[in-house]
Amino acid sequence: MKKILFYVLFFLVVITRVPADMTSKYDDVSSPEHVMLSFENAINTKDFQRAWNYWKLKPGPDFEKWKKGYSDTKHIDLYYKYKDSDAGAGNRWVTYNVKIFSEDTKGKKHLYEGYYTLHTSAPELYEEGKWPGWRIEKGEFKKIY
Repeated sequence: MKKILFYVLFFLVVITRVPADMTSKYDDVSSPEHVMLSFENAINTKDFQRAWNYWKLKPGPDFEKWKKGYSDTKHIDLYYKYKDSDAGAGNRWVTYNVKIFSEDTKGKKHLYEGYYTLHTSAPELYEEGKWPGWRIEKGEFKKIY
C-alpha cells in the first residue's frame, strides 16, 4: 500500500508539474498536459503568438488586446489538477482546475483561480501528419489577489 501511495504522489508531483523552461521553446500539443506546459512556456518566453495559437476558440476577438493583458507580466507558474473528461463522436475534452501564480514587472505577486477545458478530435480522423493535437477550448479565471 505504501508503495502504491508513493507512486501516486510521485506522479502527481513530478508528472503534473514540470516547470516550463523560461529560456528555450517548449511546444508540444500531443496531450493536454503538454499543452498546459507549452502555454506556460510561451507566456514566460513572451511568445504571445504561440500562446494565442494554443487556443482552439480564441480568447477574444483581438490578439493585440489579449497580448496587452500580459504586457506587465514577468512570468507565470501554472498548476493544474484533473477535474473531468468527456468523449463522444470522435472528440475528447479534458477539464483542469488551474491556479496561476504570476509576478508582474514591478515584483508584485498575483494569484488567479479557474479552469481550462482542452479539446481534440481523434487522430485517426486525419491524414498522416495532419492531426492538430490538443487545444485550449475555453478557460475562466478570477483574480484572488
